[in-house]
Amino acid sequence: MAGYNMMYSYKRVIFFIFLLILALTVTHVVKTPDVVALSSVSGKNDHKTRIFLFRHGERCDRSDNLCLSDADGITLLGAEQAVNNGEMFNARVSDYEVYSTDTTRTVQTAKYFSGKAVTVLPELSVCDVTIFDTLKKLAAKNKNTVIFTHNHCLSFIASYMKNWKFEPEYLDGLVMSEENGDLILDGELDLKE
Repeated sequence: MAGYNMMYSYKRVIFFIFLLILALTVTHVVKTPDVVALSSVSGKNDHKTRIFLFRHGERCDRSDNLCLSDADGITLLGAEQAVNNGEMFNARVSDYEVYSTDTTRTVQTAKYFSGKAVTVLPELSVCDVTIFDTLKKLAAKNKNTVIFTHNHCLSFIASYMKNWKFEPEYLDGLVMSEENGDLILDGELDLKE
């Protein structure tokens, strides 16, 4: 019986070590994005081409809050948050072009965020490796590009480019730069810093 208890304890120790190694491996392999303050990417002497990608505002069809208009759009709260975030962004970056996917919620968010005319590009809804060609084309046309898209697109970009686990909330964003034709994912954008 003593031999059985010792063997059982040995197996428990080995299993615990295995779980610890697995947890450390997963923590090391699955990373979260670097946080990039808006103030650090919006200096007057910054000559880099930037792409700012944002998730749309709060969805009306997934909320109990009042809708701005159609059920496939954003809520009044989502519109208010888009205006507030846009004010913070526009205080630092005023020269940009704004694009969105072809859904009501991204178009509404883009308009409330920027106060500008929004160019709708359906190809921004395609969240696979072809998105990078679209982003490169936009970067070639503009010094600063602002894009409103969906959480699964942002998650895909973060995972594909940096192996980051990124599950954006409404209006969370990523910032990228373009250098010599290459896209570089700088990190998750912090508008408040």
